[in-house]
Amino acid sequence: MTGVAQRLRANGRNGVGTLVLRGGLAGLALRIIAAPLGLLLSVVLARTMGPDNFGAYAFAFALVMSLALPLQVGLPALAVRETARAVAAEDWPLLRGFWRFCALTVLSGTLVLWLGAGLWWLAVGAPGSDGATLLLTGMLLLPLIALSGLRDAALQGLRRIFLGQVSDSVLRPALLCLVVLAGAAAAGRPLSAATVMVLHLAVAVVVFVFGAVALAMARPPALKQPGAAVMTPGPWIAAMLPLALLGGVQILRETSGLLILGALRSDAEVGAFRIALSLSTLAYLGQSAFTMAAQPYLVSLHHAGDAAGFARVAAGLSVAGTCLMLPILLLFWLAGDQVIFRLFGPGFDSASAALSVLMLGGVALGVLGTSGSLLTATGHEKAALRANLAGVGAVLVLSVVAIPAGGPVGAAAEVSCGLVLSEVMKVRLVRQLVGVDLSPRTSLRTFVAFARTWQRRRP
Repeated sequence: MTGVAQRLRANGRNGVGTLVLRGGLAGLALRIIAAPLGLLLSVVLARTMGPDNFGAYAFAFALVMSLALPLQVGLPALAVRETARAVAAEDWPLLRGFWRFCALTVLSGTLVLWLGAGLWWLAVGAPGSDGATLLLTGMLLLPLIALSGLRDAALQGLRRIFLGQVSDSVLRPALLCLVVLAGAAAAGRPLSAATVMVLHLAVAVVVFVFGAVALAMARPPALKQPGAAVMTPGPWIAAMLPLALLGGVQILRETSGLLILGALRSDAEVGAFRIALSLSTLAYLGQSAFTMAAQPYLVSLHHAGDAAGFARVAAGLSVAGTCLMLPILLLFWLAGDQVIFRLFGPGFDSASAALSVLMLGGVALGVLGTSGSLLTATGHEKAALRANLAGVGAVLVLSVVAIPAGGPVGAAAEVSCGLVLSEVMKVRLVRQLVGVDLSPRTSLRTFVAFARTWQRRRP
């Protein structure tokens, strides 16, 4: 047992739990800063663009995020796991080779997508001026999005949780708010979707440079010295396909409602649903912070064979995420319409009902939502993929009826149904494959025991 794994085992179960708790609290503090910024960005965009332009921009950006999937091909999730493994084993040549493999994969995929976009342009003909700007800007955004995701994943694998989140969740929305407000003040009229996409590209370049510098500074001392790079692409490629499908169906589950709604309904309704999605993410604030902080420790505990410590941390994550989610769920259920009107102004009336429906799915995610991360951390990507595919299948089937009939509310209903189905399946898979029971009763009992032990260890 090497370096990092030995130190983790020496700390004992409570020591790792304390590390995860501290990391989760640090991540939660960052998310508490980032969540208002993300909400502020949605408010600024909605008020400076208007319902129709905001809906068109939301649809275009969701399409860009979907197109980024072929570039990442599951690499962000793989990067967290492989970086944590290499650090635990102190295998620096392998880590250099893996990072190089990731960069080459993304850049190669970028060239293929650019070629495909060029052929489509020649076959269909040039769109209007705004459409052409959206297309060109989106193509330039694709590699920045993909490489930024890999950079953040590498930082998380290095246990630099703050640095792995700050550029995308704090710096990007803050800068975009500023440049959009400045652009709206200079234009003196509502901004078009194409204009905001160009501003987003400029901000993305600045954030990418910041993140690259952060990763360079966060590298372990051994990686800062020249050294050999060992590449073993066989196992990585074998793991990429299930992880690519896993990440793909997760993003498809999140963006399918926007994309189908944009194809069948008005831009204003797309904007209303985008607002509901933005507000719903606040409910997952605490859970996502703790889960992200725990991911590298879960990998290391599994690698070290500490099953008891793994089970303790996993159950604690489930209960902590649920407790942090409940107050926000109650706020949106009781006063969601007033929150939306005061923040975003008139024109987004259907967002309130959609938000209430999304909160139903939020309950399931709060109670069961750590199961997907546990499956990925322990190498059961195919099992998690099956659950997510079932959820996406439910989303696509329901969207045929729900979205044409209900608009944003129908889109929220199909997203929530798919979420509940996939999370219930993942909990069963975690119990079967990992041996950890994430049922609410068991998780609460384990979390209470952990809290009591941690309290006794305090000086």
